[in-house]
Amino acid sequence: MRFDEPMTAHTSFKIGGPADVFCQPSSQAQIIQILRFALENSLPWMVLGKGSNLLVSDKGIRGIVVSTEKYTKLSIDENYVSAFCGVSLRELCEFCRDRGLAGMEFASGIPGSVGGAVFMNAGAYGGEIKDTLYCSKALEPTPKGLTASNPIIHLRHDDHQFEYRGSSLQTRGLVHLSSV
Repeated sequence: MRFDEPMTAHTSFKIGGPADVFCQPSSQAQIIQILRFALENSLPWMVLGKGSNLLVSDKGIRGIVVSTEKYTKLSIDENYVSAFCGVSLRELCEFCRDRGLAGMEFASGIPGSVGGAVFMNAGAYGGEIKDTLYCSKALEPTPKGLTASNPIIHLRHDDHQFEYRGSSLQTRGLVHLSSV
């Protein structure tokens, strides 16, 4: 956890003032703990992936920035690739390519992370995340959602309700954790 962290180091445009609090959780439990703290103390918060195309004011960001930069596990089981929200799309595409798996080629030039890509159904060159995604795990950032015995929401492909540059993660206010 860092205080007054310059956002210039965390955005693709390299602009922006400091975030009041900047956290880089490396586990699901840490993400939940940070979000619980923010909600319990009525602090503003936001989740930040790669900061692609994000414009931050010179005044900075009030509250807590939860960066997914360190939440980056990638794994494969048979032909299913699982990626945490902080994995860059470039890294995911290279991971698939190196294992002879097709389908993610459209995303190789898209800046950003898996979390952001799923959240907004990123796409290019005739392909979109919805074309390759099987399921996801997410959190409902509410006191009730984060204090449940199992706060993880499992979303099947259809539960995402993908549309052009949108998904149910946006409309429901969910925090993406990982996808297969």
